[in-house]
Amino acid sequence: MKISVIACGVFRTDLETLLPDFPYLKVTYLEGGLHSEPNLLRGTLQEAINAETEADRIILLYGLCGSGTAGLKAGKASLVIPRVHDCISLFLGSDGAYAREFRKTPGTYYISAGWYEEQVQPRGTKADKADKAKKGERAENGKNRESGENRNETHSTIRLDISDTPREELVKRYGEENTEAILQVTHSWKKNYQRAVFIDTGSGDRNKYSSHVDAIGQEFGWRTETIKGSNRLLEKALTAGESDDEILIIPPGQISYYDPAARKMKAAPPESSSRAYSEIPREYAVPGKGGKPHAKRRYGLGIDAGGTYTDAVLFDFQENRVQYKAKALTTPWNYTEGIRAALEQIPPENIAKTEIVSVSTTLATNAIVENNRQEVGLLLMPLAGSTPREINHSPRKIIRGRINISGEVIEEPDTEEILAAAAEMIRTHGVQAFAVSGYGGSVNPVHEKQIAALLRRETGLMVCAGHELSGQLDFTIRAATAVLNAGIIPHLETFFHAAEACLKELGINAPVLFVRGDGFLMNSSFAMEHPIETALSGPAASVAGAGYLTGLPEATIIDVGGTTSDIGCIHNGRVEPDPNGAVIGSHRTHVQAVDMVTLGIGGDSIIRYRAGVLSVGPERITPLCRLSEEESYVLKTVSNRIDDLSGDTDAGLILRSTGKKLPFAPDRVEQKVLDSLAAGPMTMLDVAEAAGLGHWRFLKLNRLFSVRCLERIGLTPTDLLHTEKRLKLGNPETAALGLNIHASAAGMPESEYSKGVWQKAEELISSGVVSKLMDIPLDDPATALLVGGGTAKAAVQVSPAAPIVGLGAAAPYLLGGIKPCFGMEALIPENADVANAIGAITSSVHAAVSGSIIPVENGFRINGETETIFPDLTAAELTLEQELIAKVRDQAARAGTSEDSVDVMVVDRTARSALGDTILLERRMAAEIRGLPDLF
Repeated sequence: MKISVIACGVFRTDLETLLPDFPYLKVTYLEGGLHSEPNLLRGTLQEAINAETEADRIILLYGLCGSGTAGLKAGKASLVIPRVHDCISLFLGSDGAYAREFRKTPGTYYISAGWYEEQVQPRGTKADKADKAKKGERAENGKNRESGENRNETHSTIRLDISDTPREELVKRYGEENTEAILQVTHSWKKNYQRAVFIDTGSGDRNKYSSHVDAIGQEFGWRTETIKGSNRLLEKALTAGESDDEILIIPPGQISYYDPAARKMKAAPPESSSRAYSEIPREYAVPGKGGKPHAKRRYGLGIDAGGTYTDAVLFDFQENRVQYKAKALTTPWNYTEGIRAALEQIPPENIAKTEIVSVSTTLATNAIVENNRQEVGLLLMPLAGSTPREINHSPRKIIRGRINISGEVIEEPDTEEILAAAAEMIRTHGVQAFAVSGYGGSVNPVHEKQIAALLRRETGLMVCAGHELSGQLDFTIRAATAVLNAGIIPHLETFFHAAEACLKELGINAPVLFVRGDGFLMNSSFAMEHPIETALSGPAASVAGAGYLTGLPEATIIDVGGTTSDIGCIHNGRVEPDPNGAVIGSHRTHVQAVDMVTLGIGGDSIIRYRAGVLSVGPERITPLCRLSEEESYVLKTVSNRIDDLSGDTDAGLILRSTGKKLPFAPDRVEQKVLDSLAAGPMTMLDVAEAAGLGHWRFLKLNRLFSVRCLERIGLTPTDLLHTEKRLKLGNPETAALGLNIHASAAGMPESEYSKGVWQKAEELISSGVVSKLMDIPLDDPATALLVGGGTAKAAVQVSPAAPIVGLGAAAPYLLGGIKPCFGMEALIPENADVANAIGAITSSVHAAVSGSIIPVENGFRINGETETIFPDLTAAELTLEQELIAKVRDQAARAGTSEDSVDVMVVDRTARSALGDTILLERRMAAEIRGLPDLF
């Protein structure tokens, strides 16, 4: 076999030590330093490879080198490349050794024998300048190993640092100010280093190299060190017979590429004649028998238990209209009370005709945000042996069982270890459920399935595996999602059984579905296994309802609720999802949910006047109009104490006990507060005095608020709508008195105060719309500039590409001032006040699965399949297609639809080689089903 070596010049010194043992190798050196220009390196290497026309094998002594070795094509000879990041790993003997040094001191400048002799030194240093003087002499004296002639390869060209130019010359060219900036930039690289290291591989004049490193350290103030290197990986590259985790052998005709997910170099065939590679999605349909006909369905009941109100609609599918609608206050301590109150407003003889029920609820969201979850034990299988920093759940246990990113099993789980860990968690922490997540589990879930089955069988407890909830790669987020899901399952079970009993009592015997966070539906059994998917279902139902009510394929939706205003979009007739997964409370998850901007402004947002500043939100309070006639006396006490407010209207907020039993023992102040409120509501001022506190700000009531034992009552936009006679949901007299108190505290007329409130609310909502449409943060100065219409010198206006649609009972009032900013008024469709409930009952069931095919050294492999290697791409694609179709049909049936027609999308992830060939990095396939929910 004829073997050629193409090596970076920095390996010359070490190779000359090794080559006497390999006399059959032909070696060509390229200049050092090409890694700083990856495109140049790639082109230079390809030219050198193409020039080796007689070789059977070509060994490249390079690392990834800034992706400079990705995209190289093997000719008739196979290529051998070490699977390392750069040459430092080769000098140290492995990527692992380099990683250990990096963790020890990230800011390290490395010197080896080859780096010194090749003169690739820190630019502008004294050592660099001294070496340049010797460079020409070494080039003249050097001999080419295989030919005996003078070396004709190009040596490393040390580009002069700008700091080599005299300062006065720079000032003459660029000016004093620019010169300072130039010098600061050109010397800034030195600040990134703390240590200079000589890697001693046993080659060359080691004392000289060590002294050189000491000189660099002295010049820059770095500490210095000599560490032992190794030629192990260099020798392995010269003798490797097959690919492994450290060495890649690229067959003739194939192309190198870097897989960032696997973090290593791989090989792939160039464009195949089987199917052209294209990053443009290819879509096609696979017909099925079709879902069960729903032509006879007539009435559906949509329910949305929102943060403030619970909405219900009885929808007539045949006439495509809302037959009845109702609203009631949400009762978060028992959601079914609010649901019953809404349903009781619909005539019993009509509601009994319901054939299907769909529910949107904030239960899952609230349970997570309030940390109201059962104890969950987490079993982890990371790729390394330590828990990732992002996972801070307790109790947790790292167990055996390793799968890499390609789905290959590295280590099998240990049954005894798993059962011992589970028993310890149950005994010590009172664990009531388990979550299991492993690195690579979304690619190959074999270990997660084994462990989940074992725990269910041996403990009898519920187990949630990460792959059951998400096919995304981030194993830490998948683990967090599994923990949250396992923790809230009992809440949804309790809610479902209570809701089912409530519906039956009202004469409703119909299947119940739940709205997911992406606006689609799932049946109750599927929902109870995946309760986390109901999180954020309210905003999703609203956006879906807007799409149904307007028929618009593109629109920006503003859902103005009692607590928040949620801004989302409809794109191509669908709810636009958040590609990164939903954030619920402080938890990033893999839950598919509507991509939205949420603002703390709604009908029940608190209105404040403090230190001369008027503000609205973000907290929600109970509007004053909900005070009864018997309770209105408390407002008169505030009117008599305007001066005591000291310009802060929060002092006049009213506290009222809900009568709910405390789940903890109150402290002394909490007990005094509860005792003082037993006779009726009181102001913050009066409660503080009754509790014996010197100032109302000393009241610490967060615990009582968090368990809903207390509520705050004060002025809100809902109250202003009552004073302006635009809304009547409560007592307008108490609302009017509250406005009078605020205006008096602010020292302005009531009309001016109201105008200021509406202006603040409209500005905040307009800012949210700008943030969503322009994809800029709410607090970005550009947001305020766009909302304000520009400057005195330049007027600007945001022109939305699609209509703006307003939803919610308060939408007609809070969105009235957005036209100046956007040049259009918000479209308020009929029944916009119950759009969320309409979206709940008119949505469809959705199921989706995905997979991918990756090229390997001798063919193609389906991710997660570790044994079967397909000789061509078409065979792999047909196999994966059949797997995905079977999976998505099963998932759709479990979610609640018998529709089985499948839509398939195929998209390729590709790159270009140095010769312009298309390289397939991955073929991704996704299959989905959308269908009407079954009625039985």
